[in-house]
Amino acid sequence: MPRENCYKCHWETDRLNKYDDTDLMHSTHIFSHKIECNLCHLDIQHKVIKEIDTISDCQTCHTDYHKAQKILFAGEGGKAQAHPMPNIMLEKGLICKGCHIFHEETGGRIIKSETFISKARACESCHGRGFSRILKDWEISTEKKLDEIKAIYTRIRQEIMQSKKPEKKKAISLIEEAAFNIDIVERGKSVHNMTYSQELLRAAYDNLLEALRLINSSYKPKTFLASAKEVPSLCSNCHSGIEEINTQIFGLDFPHKRHLIEQKIQCDTCHSNVRRHGEFIASKKSCAVCHHREPEKDCTICHQIQKIFYQGGKLNGQNIPEDIMFEAEVECTGCHINTQNQIYRSDGNKCLDCHEEEYSEICFKWQNSVKDLIRSLKTSLAERKKLSLSREKIAQLLKIEKSLKNIELDGSSGIHNYMNIEEILTNFQKTLESFGENPLNE
Repeated sequence: MPRENCYKCHWETDRLNKYDDTDLMHSTHIFSHKIECNLCHLDIQHKVIKEIDTISDCQTCHTDYHKAQKILFAGEGGKAQAHPMPNIMLEKGLICKGCHIFHEETGGRIIKSETFISKARACESCHGRGFSRILKDWEISTEKKLDEIKAIYTRIRQEIMQSKKPEKKKAISLIEEAAFNIDIVERGKSVHNMTYSQELLRAAYDNLLEALRLINSSYKPKTFLASAKEVPSLCSNCHSGIEEINTQIFGLDFPHKRHLIEQKIQCDTCHSNVRRHGEFIASKKSCAVCHHREPEKDCTICHQIQKIFYQGGKLNGQNIPEDIMFEAEVECTGCHINTQNQIYRSDGNKCLDCHEEEYSEICFKWQNSVKDLIRSLKTSLAERKKLSLSREKIAQLLKIEKSLKNIELDGSSGIHNYMNIEEILTNFQKTLESFGENPLNE
């Protein structure tokens, strides 16, 4: 690189005097400002090379080693794909080392070396805390889609290989293109371009269907959803594949696919960007508009925690006995159906349908007792977390914390099984009190 090239951008003497500081030059221009090599260096020249570092370059032998990653990042090179779809980070000038910033020790026992790798933390270095969760969602979503389309590909390939139709050769060509796209997504890692990865899998599926048509096969593969058109582009730029992600809301399993694809519920029904990006704004009441529409539905399909507390079972390693009301064969609808035959959140007044007047007051008394115990436990937990605890007692703390969360998620403030819940909370309080002032000084 001739010194004169520096004058394209610089004229300050103190900067130009650092021309020979190679490490500084590379860290400033490449890492800090993402400037491409050829903006400073001359074009490659064909000549006899004697430097061992140059002739031992990996690409001398390992050609196209990162071909799959390059195709995804550049957004072109796949089969049956109409137009380029480069990763937005490539369009913004980001190079591989922008994400691959961590060093991993490689090599043998004597001679060590380092390889640039990427981790979830790399996302957060630019996009902020919490962004690494999107990376995990991409990985989960792509894994599900790959498992699905590979199963479809295997079956269709068998159909084609057994076929004797005249169009068999063309069908084979189509499934080879499909296999290429699937391989690119699997080996290239969808994180390099999630949108393009989905486009490649969609094109692969279309090729597989066309190949089936050519051989006039009766096999009807299940519909493959490469990307969800229901997700608005404003969201899909980052949340591609969200339809494959299951999460938990109010202690209940929440499959995005069922709500987004099957029920056509828009993202902004549950999320808002007004105060904070992606803030969850749905409530139990808004969920109940659909889920409590049919009173005859089996409540326990969704309300698993409530089922265990009321009907008995095992939760977080604890055996929960049946509540006395369940033993008396009182179903969920016995307390949670109002006079209009609608599902609702009952209170102590519902007790009066079957019991004497004082039972309403007993209900409120039980609920307040459980709420007081929960508040007291939370205070004790916070105090014990400040102590130097043994591993065994830390494990006990975590178990108590998890059980406490389940009791809160039950939502009845103990009414679904008051005797047992009151006993559990009281025992937890005794356990925490037994830890003393400083358990490691025992």
